[in-house]
Amino acid sequence: MLKNKIKYLNYSLFVGFFSLIFGFASTNAAHASGINLYWCNTGNGNFSTASNWNTNSNCSNGSQQAPVSGNNLIFDNTNLVSDTTLNNDINGLDIASINFTGTSSSNYNFTITGNAISLDNGITDTSRSNLNQVSLDITLTANQSFIDTTGSTGLIKGNFGLTNILNIGGHTLTLSSNTNSGGQIFILSRLQGTGNIVMNGDNSGHYYFTTPDNGFSGNVTLENGQASIYDNSVGTGKITVKNGATLNINFDTLSPTFSNPLEIAGNGYDGTSGSLMISDGCPTPINNGTCTNTGADTFTGAITLAGNTIVSTGGNTVNFTNIVQCSGFSITMNVIPVTQPGIHPAASTSCGSSGGSGSSGTGGSGGNHGLGSGGSTITVPKIPNTGISLIYSKYILEATIIGIISFAIYLLSKRFKKAY
Repeated sequence: MLKNKIKYLNYSLFVGFFSLIFGFASTNAAHASGINLYWCNTGNGNFSTASNWNTNSNCSNGSQQAPVSGNNLIFDNTNLVSDTTLNNDINGLDIASINFTGTSSSNYNFTITGNAISLDNGITDTSRSNLNQVSLDITLTANQSFIDTTGSTGLIKGNFGLTNILNIGGHTLTLSSNTNSGGQIFILSRLQGTGNIVMNGDNSGHYYFTTPDNGFSGNVTLENGQASIYDNSVGTGKITVKNGATLNINFDTLSPTFSNPLEIAGNGYDGTSGSLMISDGCPTPINNGTCTNTGADTFTGAITLAGNTIVSTGGNTVNFTNIVQCSGFSITMNVIPVTQPGIHPAASTSCGSSGGSGSSGTGGSGGNHGLGSGGSTITVPKIPNTGISLIYSKYILEATIIGIISFAIYLLSKRFKKAY
């Protein structure tokens, strides 16, 4: 009798262990099959049409199959003869990555529309298309990057109707324009989530955020290049602009208030424009096609100086109402346009003995800022990309749950056997 119980126990444990391994393997395979699917455009524009896809880049020697979760989707513009709009008509698609490739310089583009997707490992554009566009809702499942390496071309996330959602969740999204030729990444979607955005391409990279956010509260860091934001398009979190980078804040109204905390330093991407450029709003309608700057741009968020800083304006009065103690760094107010490179009309200011608010004057006179003495600057460390660890931790959790369920089944079966 005891011998049979031992055999039964061993058998049940083996089943539980096998179920755990099988569960791990199946959940892993479902999300990380890693199969490359190439768009071949042999049928209609729907994702669900198997003949539109091939597992071989030449679109002939591989197998035809519609995408499933875990696939890498590759769109090659080499043979495009016109702009091509695609429709994701598959529900619940979890894509490993999206890649735009090709050597055609004809400027024909892909536009991807349709059902929402989740994304595991980012979007990369190495093609020579003018503006490839991913125009659907996206939810990130891990830390990842959107990368443009194509010089004067651009990658657009979102649509010009400004209705798409980009849900970062709690992850870090890195935007990287590595071109040395003025690459551009446009985020036209409404940002959502609590994760961070880091822009770390080369000095010629340009990033645009154009749409009111949808509850985004993460931090934004611009390490180099230029970023243009419009009003509250990057939510409510802290914005850090490193030395050698320029943040251009564009206001659509007169006398706006900007409440994001800022950490700024340096002379900007070109050495003259500054780490912060403020483009003023114009009255509506504009008188005779002329915009007269008559308002005041008020910054109520805490402003930390991490180094001597140039701030460029379009001529409006700029009110900084909450400058943090700055350890001796200074702000130089520069009125656009700069009359000569490196010559800034306003006088530099340094940390004074008393804190408080201050405002710059209009024209070339500039103004002093009451800055608190002493104190230290605040820095935000770059968060490393650990997305793959996050993905597999989810699979391990799922597998553990399966193992627990298997063991519970064993206990129930044992009790059932004893009852009979």
